[in-house]
Amino acid sequence: MGQMTRPEIVAILQRDNPRARQAVVSLYADAFLTYQEATADLAQYGAIVQHPRTGQPMPNPYLSLQAAARTVLQKLAIYKTDALWNALAKELERVSASPSGSTPPSTQPS
Repeated sequence: MGQMTRPEIVAILQRDNPRARQAVVSLYADAFLTYQEATADLAQYGAIVQHPRTGQPMPNPYLSLQAAARTVLQKLAIYKTDALWNALAKELERVSASPSGSTPPSTQPS
């Protein structure tokens, strides 16, 4: 399946929350995309990574991105999001099962 795209996320949110304001749906979709990417990276590489120049252990930068996105998601008034979170859980299972050394979608250059 791969990671959900913004249009897919918006469609699910609009389907499940027909009375939600478009601005809230848009903000939630953006935060969900960030959370999805950060979670996939953390599942693949863990909370501690090597610094790209020095090779020293350091906290994965995606930890702070995931925390910030989670805060936004918790503050927004979208009530029906089970379909999104179930899809994310399936994606995380796929990423966790992938062979080590493969590059997850979150780290591929755009």
